Amino acid sequence: MRDDVFLLDYVVAYYFQMKVKNKCLCYIYDTIINHSDVQHSHEEVHFMEWMFIFIFTLHCNNKVIDVSISKSFLKKFLTSIVFIATLGFATVTVDGYALLENQSDHSSITLTFERTVPSAMTETATTDTNGYFTAQLDTGIYDVTYTKDGYFSESLSDQSLYANTTLSSLTLFEHTTLINVPSLFSTIQSAIDHAFNGDTILVAAGTYVAPNEPYFDNGSSAGPNLYEKDSLVILGEGSGMTIIDLDDHYYGFIFSYNSNDNIIDGFTIKNGGDLLITALNNSYDNTFKNCVFLATGGESYTYASYYSGENFINCTFIGDGENNALYNYPTQSVITNSIFYNYNGFISENNLEELTISYSLFYEVSGALPTGETLIFQDPRFCNPDTNNYDLAENSPCIGSGSEGLNI
Repeated sequence: MRDDVFLLDYVVAYYFQMKVKNKCLCYIYDTIINHSDVQHSHEEVHFMEWMFIFIFTLHCNNKVIDVSISKSFLKKFLTSIVFIATLGFATVTVDGYALLENQSDHSSITLTFERTVPSAMTETATTDTNGYFTAQLDTGIYDVTYTKDGYFSESLSDQSLYANTTLSSLTLFEHTTLINVPSLFSTIQSAIDHAFNGDTILVAAGTYVAPNEPYFDNGSSAGPNLYEKDSLVILGEGSGMTIIDLDDHYYGFIFSYNSNDNIIDGFTIKNGGDLLITALNNSYDNTFKNCVFLATGGESYTYASYYSGENFINCTFIGDGENNALYNYPTQSVITNSIFYNYNGFISENNLEELTISYSLFYEVSGALPTGETLIFQDPRFCNPDTNNYDLAENSPCIGSGSEGLNI
């Protein structure tokens, strides 16, 4: 226990002994301070001693000579005080095991305990050779992070630690720059969360439903979410085979904060909420390549950029005839070799000049549109748009009309 707690204890005891000789107050002090049923933290001892000072002050102010309170009643009252203090400030023992993949020595894994309730507090612990750890923590709700150089980190969220607790065992996987989904991590979001900047995430063919979780204080959902991620490459097996179902997320696929130079290649992205793709808070130069964006499920916009700017290369934007392709906000996005099909609007006229658009096609898109020699305004002639087959037919005007003779 800290020295300041002992000091307060001695000061209160000395002041009390010099000023009063009341047996009842002696009993109060002894009961509060010397109660030994539980292990008290220094905050708890402070609380109980200040409770004694409060009772002592009442005694002096009222000039009480004899306090005619039964010991049984007093004991119940003081036990309640101690119980309240203990509940709010008690320490608990938290232990468990954290292991390293394919290793016999599991030492030096760092566990960081970050308390979120009732107040912020951070403690750490490390594992021994067997992977065992133990920590003495003030009670509360904690997020726990497991880290070791050369390994993917793991975490547990919202752990309620109000009693001695053994946490579930976790295994840290050795870091590799090629991350396979779903063999290593089952979801794209989990792979993003674990990835180091510069890693490549390889996503096998299939449909991936993004976890519908609130990523913002306003409770709106989003995901997959790249938060402070740089230079990740997320590769699907082609837009016809690798589908991201956004599960009606409000913000859709999002670069939420300071995420830059990431590449998303070879996906169909569909089923957003209000937005299909969002870029926020200084997220620049992220690139979508060879993707199909299906905003046909009631989305208001396919892409919204706030103080950001992305690159779209060889992408197909499909609307429902009532929504807009881009949110009406200035964006420094660059669009090349792409198709916009069936929108009520593209973007407001006063924001057109912020965009850089070349070698692209617009069809059945109302409102203000960009101009330029490399832009085409005719039917792209998809193979079968009614069945979501947006491959180009052999007689499509997009064949060979893109930059460097590529297809749009």
